Amino acid sequence: MTIRRPFMLTSLAAALLLAGCGGSGSSTSSTSVATTATISGTVPGTLIEAFCTDGSYYSTPSTDNGTSEHPFSLSIPAGVNCHLVMTTNEGQANQIITPISIQSNGVTSGLMNTTVAFNLGYVPLKMDLADIVDINGDGVVDEPLVITPDLPEGTNVVQVAQDSLDSDNDGIPNVYEDDDNDGEYNKIDTDDDNDGTPDVDESDDNDRDDDGVDDRYDSDDDNDGIKDDDDSDDDNDGVRDSEDDDYDDDNDTSSNTSTNYTPVSAYTVTTGRLLAAQCAMCHGTNGNSTNGWDSIAGESARETIEEMQEFKSGGEDEPIMEAQAHGYSDAEIEALAGWLATQSSSEGED
Repeated sequence: MTIRRPFMLTSLAAALLLAGCGGSGSSTSSTSVATTATISGTVPGTLIEAFCTDGSYYSTPSTDNGTSEHPFSLSIPAGVNCHLVMTTNEGQANQIITPISIQSNGVTSGLMNTTVAFNLGYVPLKMDLADIVDINGDGVVDEPLVITPDLPEGTNVVQVAQDSLDSDNDGIPNVYEDDDNDGEYNKIDTDDDNDGTPDVDESDDNDRDDDGVDDRYDSDDDNDGIKDDDDSDDDNDGVRDSEDDDYDDDNDTSSNTSTNYTPVSAYTVTTGRLLAAQCAMCHGTNGNSTNGWDSIAGESARETIEEMQEFKSGGEDEPIMEAQAHGYSDAEIEALAGWLATQSSSEGED
């Protein structure tokens, strides 16, 4: 599961999940991409999986070559954030899931940016549960394994302030967190919050298909194997999107007539503040009004985004705001809305 982020600060990352050799067969992908980067290396018998922030997923097993160092090669989309995790003894009682962080030039992160093929070298994964630290006994190591491969030009380790696939930035992707500390990581736990109601019977506004990718960044919200851009029924309700009366066909917080949101590769918290600076002329510094205009500090990102899109579409009789909204792209609206949501409202303001 993933916590909804009002906006993403992205950079390309590779996310591999390695597990016991022969675990899931040939390489698979939920999306088709035109530009890819290939990650290779050697590991103990392992399955490699990639969870990416554009909603795509990739996997391939390592090749048993009769040695203790099985080679693998996995193609992922270039320019997309993904998390790297490796799982040995996949499907067995002694299964070990190991998220990977990469260290380069003094920076350590589970995310990295690559547009070229590169080799991780040999990744020394643990094979015995007795050799790892796993306090809650869910088979996931409590801290990522840090490796220091030689990264070619075009590949960089990146640190971000917010990560839709790792909400607490501890290097462990949300799908392998154990939110309710019951000894089962979220991916296999049928009741992640331990409230007695199975996850399938709960409404998850953040991740409707429970695939570990926030709906805002999920290219297949209903997990039907069809990318949203090509899916005529994004919310899988049996009604074609063109005939759907819902305000939001695919529950991605954008209306049926607006442009779908996509991950942003260049925005930072500072950028969000700079973009929102124009709002201060009417709504006050940091969104706290000192005049008759509404305060917008602390307003939820979703509400701000929806309001700005309404202004942008001309759905409100507000010529000033309509003109302002037209000056921002959807990505810029996301960024400024996310920053405003982090600001405290002045006393007496809602």
